[in-house]
Parts: sequence; C-alpha cells; structure tokens
Amino acid sequence: MTGDVHLAYNGSMANRTSRLNASTSGSRARARRTVTVSSPKKRIKNLFALAALGLLTLAALGLVAFLVVFWRFSAELPGIEAVTAEIKGPVPTTVVSEDGVLLAKLDVVNQQPVTLDQIPKNVINATVSIEDHRFWDHPGIDIQGIGRAVVANLRGSGLHQGASTLTQQFVRQPEVSRSLNPTGSQDNRFGLSGDKKYSRKIREALIALRIEQIYSKKEILQLYLNNVYYGSGAYGVEAASQTYFGKSAEHLTLAEAALLAGLPQRPSRFTPFDHLKAALKRRDEVLTAMQTYRYISPTDCEEAKAETPKLAPQPDHKLQMFKAPYFTSYILEQIRRKYGQDYLYSGLRIETTLNFKIQKMAEQALEQGIRNANNGANQGAVVSLDNKTGYIRAMVGGRNYRASRYNAVTQGRRQPGSAFKAFVYSAAFDTDTYKLDDSLPDTYFAYPGDTKHRGVKGETDRTLDFTTAIAKSSNSIAVQVAYKVGIRKVIEYAHRMGITTRLDPYLPTAIGASSVRPLDICSAYSIFPMNGSRAHPMAVVRITDGNGNLIEENTPDIETNILKQSTVDQMNKAFDAVVQYGTGVAARGSEATGIVENARGKTGTTNDSRDVWFVGYTPELTTAIWVANTKVTGKKTKRYVYREMPGAFGGTVCAPIWHDFMLKAVPEERKFRPLVTDAIPKPMEDPNQATPEEKPRIHRVKKRPTEVKPPLTGDKAPVNPDDSGAMPQEPTDPGETAPPTTPVDPLPTDNGSAPSRGGAEPTAPVAPSLRASAPVTPPLRTSAPPRTIQPEPVSVRVCVESGQRAGKWCPSSKTVRVTPAEAAKLHRCSLHRPPPGETE
Repeated sequence: MTGDVHLAYNGSMANRTSRLNASTSGSRARARRTVTVSSPKKRIKNLFALAALGLLTLAALGLVAFLVVFWRFSAELPGIEAVTAEIKGPVPTTVVSEDGVLLAKLDVVNQQPVTLDQIPKNVINATVSIEDHRFWDHPGIDIQGIGRAVVANLRGSGLHQGASTLTQQFVRQPEVSRSLNPTGSQDNRFGLSGDKKYSRKIREALIALRIEQIYSKKEILQLYLNNVYYGSGAYGVEAASQTYFGKSAEHLTLAEAALLAGLPQRPSRFTPFDHLKAALKRRDEVLTAMQTYRYISPTDCEEAKAETPKLAPQPDHKLQMFKAPYFTSYILEQIRRKYGQDYLYSGLRIETTLNFKIQKMAEQALEQGIRNANNGANQGAVVSLDNKTGYIRAMVGGRNYRASRYNAVTQGRRQPGSAFKAFVYSAAFDTDTYKLDDSLPDTYFAYPGDTKHRGVKGETDRTLDFTTAIAKSSNSIAVQVAYKVGIRKVIEYAHRMGITTRLDPYLPTAIGASSVRPLDICSAYSIFPMNGSRAHPMAVVRITDGNGNLIEENTPDIETNILKQSTVDQMNKAFDAVVQYGTGVAARGSEATGIVENARGKTGTTNDSRDVWFVGYTPELTTAIWVANTKVTGKKTKRYVYREMPGAFGGTVCAPIWHDFMLKAVPEERKFRPLVTDAIPKPMEDPNQATPEEKPRIHRVKKRPTEVKPPLTGDKAPVNPDDSGAMPQEPTDPGETAPPTTPVDPLPTDNGSAPSRGGAEPTAPVAPSLRASAPVTPPLRTSAPPRTIQPEPVSVRVCVESGQRAGKWCPSSKTVRVTPAEAAKLHRCSLHRPPPGETE
C-alpha cells in the first residue's frame, strides 16, 4: 500500500515535472518564434503608423492654416454685389497746373467692348494657349500650375515663376480692382498689385474662386479680353487691334492675333511700335503654344511666323493739343523716360509747378514782342523760374506747337552773346582777381598768340570801370577780364552756376561763342537774387495714381554757397546799372510803360544778330527771353537755319518782352509768396518775403548728366577764332547814348567805400596753337558747408479763389507746401459752402 502510494506520488511528481518542463520549453519556443518571425512585420507596421500619424498631423495643421488664412483674407474680400457690379473704365491721366488748371488729359483708347462672338477664335485660342491652357478645366485656380511654380521657386531663390490663371489675371487688372474697392483706401486693391508676394496670390485665388462661381467661363474670358491692357493706351482687344493694326478685331489674321495675345505679359517690353523684334519673338512663342495644344497645325504655325506685321501709324500723345504744350510735353517725356510709356496711361494725377496765369502772360508777351520787332524775328522762347523754389512758372518753347514741337527752352542750344558775361565777372569777383570799381581800357584787344591780327575791338577807346563796362556791354573789357582770370576758370564758374552744355576753352567764349540752353542760363541767373544759392529747376510737385496713392513727391533742391555774398552784391549792382542806363533800359520800363521794381539783368546779342537775349530777375522771378529768325529746311530730315536780323539787339527786342511779361507776372507771383517758404540765406530788398525762420527742408540730388568731355589740363587756353576770322560781338545799340567821361556809379556799395583796384592790364604771351582740342567739363557739385535743416513743410490743399483751406465744394484747388505754423493759420474756405441738404 505504501509502495503504491509512493509510486503514485512519484508518478504525479513526474507528470508535474514533465508538464512544467513542457510548458517552459513551449514558452521558450514561442519566445524564439516571436523574435525571429514577428519582429520585422511589427516594425513595418509601426513605421506605417507613424507615417500615417504624421500625415494626419500635417493635414490637420494644413487645414487649420488654411482656415486661418481663409478667415484672415476672406474678411477683406468683396461681396457678391461688388464682384457682379459693372467694372469701371480706366481713369485718364491728368496734368494740372499749380493754380488748379487742367493742362492735359491723356485718355486711354479703351471702352470699345465687344462680345465673345465678335472676337476671332484665333484671338481666344492664342490667349488661352499662352496664358492659361487649362482655363476651360480648372475652377479658377490651377493646382497643377501651383505645384509646378512651387517646385520651380524652391529650386531657386525668391519668387521666379507664377501660376496665375486667366481669372486671377482678370481680377488683378487695376480697373477691376477699383470696382471691387471703390473706397480707394491705401489697401485699395486687396493686395492685388504686381508684387510677387504669397499674400497677393492667396487673395487672387480666393477672389478668382468666387468669380468662377458667379460667371461662366465664356463670360470671364469676354471680361478679360475687354479689359486687359495691351500697351500704348489700349485696354481691350478691340482697342488694341485698332491701335496696332488699324482695323477691328474680327478681321485679325492668325499672326496678328498671336502678336496681340503675347502683349499683356509685358506691354512695355513687347510693344511692336518700340520693340518689334521682341514682339515678333513673343508672337512666335504664342504660335508654338497654339500648335502644342493643337489649336493650329504645324503648317499654319510656320506660315504665321513668316508673316510680316503691317502696323498702323504709332499713336502720339503729343498730337493732342495741351494747354502750355511745350511744358506739358516736357514733363510727360520726363515721366515716360522714368516710368515707361504705358505708365502715362495708368490714371496718374500729375501736379506741376506751372502757374497757368503766368504762362498765358509769357505767351502773350512773346507773341506781341515778336510782332513789334520788325526785323525778321519769327521765333522765340520764354522760361521763368521762382527763385526760392526753382518752380518753373512759365515755359514757352516756341510760337506754335502745332507747327514745331521743338522746345527751344530745353532742347535749344544757342550762343548767348554778352549774357554770358555774368560768368566772366562772377569768376573775377569771386576769385578776388578784380572788383567792380576796377577799370580797364575799352580798346582793341588782340587775342594772345594770334598771328592774323584777330581780336576784339573796343567801343569807346576810353578807360571804363566795370560797372559801366557791364552796363554798356563792352566786349573788349570782358575778354581782358576772362584772360586775366583764365578762360578755364570762367568755364568752371559757368558750370558751377548751372550751365550743362559744353563750353569751348578759348577767349571768344567769354562773349558768348559757346552755346547754352535757355533753361540753364535762366537758372544760373537766379543765383543773384538768391544771394549765392540756387534752387534747381523743378517741374513736377507730386504724382498720384488713379486711387490717390502717392507715387512721387518733390521738394525744392537748393544748392548753397555757389558764390560769395560780396560777389553777388557786386553783380546785383552791375546788373541794376544795365537796366538803369545801360543796354537794358527797356527791361525796367518807364513811368509811361510801367516800371518793373527791383529789375536787374543783362542783354545778349550774337554775330549778325542771329540770336538776341535778355536774362533778368526780380526778388520773385528770374526770366530768360530768346528771339531769333529761323527757317526750316529739308523734307525728310528737317533742319533749322538761323538767319540774320538786321538792327535786332537784346536790348531792343528781348528787353521789352521781358518788361511786358514781368510787369504782370511779378504781382501774380506775389499772391502765392505768403504760402511759399523762404530759402534765401540773405534776401534782396523785398517787402513781400516771408520770415527767415520759415525755411523749407533742403534736399540734395545728383547733378544731372552733362554733355561734356574730360577737361584739358592747364589754366590758360589758346583762343579759337572761326575760320573766317569773325568773332561774336555785342553790337552797340544805335539808340544808346555815349557813356560819360567820368564813370557813373548811381548805386553806392553796401559799405559806402570804393573797393580797391585789383589786377593789371594783361600782357599777350604767344600761344602755341589757336585751336582748342576739347571742351571743358562741368565739375561735379562740391560739398557745401553744413546747413541747418528746418522743420519740413507740409502739404495743404487751398482754394484757388479764396486762398483758404479747400473744402469739398471748392470748384478748383491746388496743393502748396507751407510750414506747420502757416498751415495752422489757414481756415476752411468760407466762399464755397455746401448746397442745401449737404454737409461737409
């Protein structure tokens, strides 16, 4: 029994042991199987799970970002009513004068809308092919195009490639943007500018999606083709067809349709009028795209590429007659060169410095003066500058703009005669070589080194002090002074004072043998009423776009310390003598004709009286008058021939014109002087000037390029008479009285004492050559001593009629620059009140 129990116990234990061992071995086997068989699958599953989780996380973040972006930009988007509203037409560019007169209005060629049925299939297919070949399939944005652009941009630096659809390009048009935001705020186009920014693309995409929900594809394409800009002032395909080919769009050939379709990308660059080669290259790209997308066959493509376009005559904004046409065309050309031709038609408002009342006075004075001349004079020019600001108040470039667009004020280069002596004596006084009370013999002076006995004759054969020499316009004494100072030094001063044309370094230049521009010499003479400073000529005050955003704003550019005050005082005294008893008495006038107070200036007459001048100034204005007898020759290439005017002199022809103009213009200019801050360091006697502390902020800019060559070395230069031996002379006016034996000094010097005489009569060394090899270069503007910068003026709109701060109901207004203190004193215009029921 015991044995059985023992055996049973042993058997039980054995079974337990065997089961335990079996269980242990099974567990080990399963463990081994898990490690060797299940581990790779589990890792793969884990990787897939992590990737899915990452993708879901990115998708969630992207959705959140999309919602944030959509919420941010959708608040700025227009409503359905704004999108479906009628699109506004392009705004014309306008040019206005300082006194609020509309000088010019550049209307675009747009607003010839046509239906899609009237537009040839070739135009539609060409546009879709080159601009958006998936136009008929996408919902307003091109996902594939966006992906392509993203990849291209990531490979490079910055934004290089876009993905705009036709719908996006349509909403980007300025006219469409203005209709979507009629308030004209600073963000007036919802960021839909031409800037390559992601925010702009987002706004475009959202608006494009909304438009695609409202309009059909054909309606969108019709709107696009009727509003897109094709350059040269043409908005819409019909206007572009008329502009470039002189026919309706429905008659365009395949090649012509492709050329037009390529223009909207860069109208200025591809316009066939100015860049035909680039336009044809772009046309061929359009034709290739049309072939690629199977709109045309390869044969049609090659035939169209071989076609030579027959362009219509180029439209010219100058053909439109403007008020003050020479001035208006002058500033439009400046803007065209700076911003491009197409910018002229983008709805700009250009505010200018011209005063239209003064302009009309200049035109009338010139016309009447030439009619009264009776010596063959038939052409002339007038330019007048505000001394303190450099504002061009009047510009008459010729008598008839329709007959000739040649602007003698800015393009003309004519010999100034004795008007150039201002630079001779300024150099002499400023270098202390001579003083105004010094004297020299008014006798024949032989040019140094001249073996043919050429020289300049004297008029009186007496010794004259410089006041009388300048008043009576002695050529001999002027040449002697230039020789003593050095002709190169004289030319250096002329360039420093504002002359930009090249001046030949020989002595006849001292009496006007080298040519200058009327605008330059007028600006140079303004140094004298500005007491050694000069406000550079300025034509444009402000430019704003069609929505009122500021594009450009200019303030007076004043260059100081050009001449010493003592030099200015002596020149003012000498030029006063010119109009008191010298060659320019007609400029000052008389009790019978009216006296121009504080008048000063200088006459100029060239050889055979081919050019006659008077350049003069008052504390308010500096004005240059030029008159000549011109004849146009040549049929294909027109050329101006300047003929003699027997008996014509600057003092008898130009001085009366200057008098008649300034007698009316100065009082008109004074009306605006209380609103113009003073910029003269030491003003001339002028009861209408503002207080010295009200100076505008002075801005310095680079001096504009001059047509000059590198200078020669050395100071004295050989003379260069022409081959005939004739030298420019200032003829003696037969109406002049003989100068008195004793020098006349009607105006005492400021200190009451006579300056000491400096310098001696020059000798005549032998010059190695009579012909100069190169002109003298105008020097770069040198730095001036530090100047105190006053508080910057502010812009204020004032009513033209009342002179008070303009209100909503003022019929005409202008913008003026005044100090903050002056702005605070201006009250709301009380002359023009709101009509009944209206409020400000």
